[in-house]
Amino acid sequence: MKTVLQDVKNGSFRKAYLLYGEEPYLKHYCKRRLFQAAAGEDEVNSAVLSGENVTLEFVRNFTDTMPFFAERRVLLIEDSGLFKASSQEYASWIETLPETACVIFSETEADKRNLLYKAVLKVGYAAEFTHPTPQELSNWVLKKIGAAGLKIKQNAFRQLMASLPEDMENADRETDKLISYTIDKGEIDLQDVTDVIAEKIEDRVFKMVEEAAAGHREAAFSLYYDLIALKTAPPRILYNLTRQIEELLDAKELRRSGVPDAEAAKLLAKRDFVIPKLNKLASAYSVTELRGLLNEALNLEKAFKSGDLSDRMAVELLLYRLTKNTK
Repeated sequence: MKTVLQDVKNGSFRKAYLLYGEEPYLKHYCKRRLFQAAAGEDEVNSAVLSGENVTLEFVRNFTDTMPFFAERRVLLIEDSGLFKASSQEYASWIETLPETACVIFSETEADKRNLLYKAVLKVGYAAEFTHPTPQELSNWVLKKIGAAGLKIKQNAFRQLMASLPEDMENADRETDKLISYTIDKGEIDLQDVTDVIAEKIEDRVFKMVEEAAAGHREAAFSLYYDLIALKTAPPRILYNLTRQIEELLDAKELRRSGVPDAEAAKLLAKRDFVIPKLNKLASAYSVTELRGLLNEALNLEKAFKSGDLSDRMAVELLLYRLTKNTK
């Protein structure tokens, strides 16, 4: 990504770019910046194609045509699927692009063994956009807050990172809401984060399990009834409870195997500060108990899907079992 944005800054563009990967926010941002910088407002010498609209005849004719009172012809091709199956014809087209052409591919998937992928590397650049690591997301949020002229207290920042969605698009939207709310204060405190950022269902379910693990059945069920009052669908609660049990089991087994917390965070796709919390909560249960709870959760899901139980009854039985098996 840095290489592409550096090209944008320098105004020096390669013949071909491939932007691909599972992180749509960053990919869209980079694609927009690149296309706008290379094409500007020139609609005569630029074109956008997607999916089934991409034909070899059109793209070859477009890029081979000399630009009309401009430096280059810019072609943006989105979601073509061309990087899934090799095509010698498209690869040959890219390798013979004239100096006056700039082709930008935006794809979700790309096989690095693909002939077209290799052709792009010969004449241009390929950038893969993956979900940011917890550290990358933290740095990005801090930079965004700082760019708005704001500071944030340490406890507020911890709460913010615990509450933000892990995808960039929604994290960006929530951070913007917080910045707008505090722009006249100069500093963001814990109350600001609590007021603005909605607590994720995952966090509420984690608190439910914490109460259950401590033997506080009434408190655990109170949190559950709060979710119901907020119109949270019981199947969604059951899904998150099941997922929480899986994470506790995985964390416990990784720790028993001697895996460091930093490595466990990568394996479980969690932020670093989450692993100690998982380990602490998992210590309330044995591996055998967690496996039994996971098996019961799956059976309860089958039972409500088959009509043998209501969805609410399935959730409540699992929550009861979670509390009953605390130590």
